[in-house]
Amino acid sequence: SISCFTEAGDNAGIADSLKIKGDCLGKMKQYDRALEVYRRGLELARKIGDGQLESRLSTAIAASYIDQGTPAKALRMAKTGLDIAKKIKSISLESDALLLLSRYAKTVNDFPAALDYFTRHTRLKEEIWSQKNQIIMAEQKIRYEADKMKEKNLVLEKDNRLQKLELERKQFFLYLIIAGLI
Repeated sequence: SISCFTEAGDNAGIADSLKIKGDCLGKMKQYDRALEVYRRGLELARKIGDGQLESRLSTAIAASYIDQGTPAKALRMAKTGLDIAKKIKSISLESDALLLLSRYAKTVNDFPAALDYFTRHTRLKEEIWSQKNQIIMAEQKIRYEADKMKEKNLVLEKDNRLQKLELERKQFFLYLIIAGLI
């Protein structure tokens, strides 16, 4: 997929594919290779100014350092990911970075900081869920209102047809009366 994005000149696609490739390498515990791939993706993300990718790749690098057993290198990248997430106002990425910082703090036995980061992460997750629930509720209300309007329209159409039939019936009787007078 990287070659396809390269051929198309899609740097965001390349950077995203590098993130995925780094994730795969990390799962195989090939941290040095994963870090190399993530850094290439991060360089591209910075080049094109894609804050989301830059934040995701920064936190991925930090996670690799933690997984590799070198948490001291992780802190700067995790904070970079957090700062970028805040800058682009991505609550989801900010939450992910806070969770990673909690993991970092736990790794270095700074439990008060781990708890603080985790608490902040949890608050953001709750905010995300609250926003999602508000959207769902608004969509349901719109659907309910639309269904109500459809029902009203059906009733009005039925009333209209009945009135039309009543008018036709009255016209028919009127024609009968006129025909009877003639």
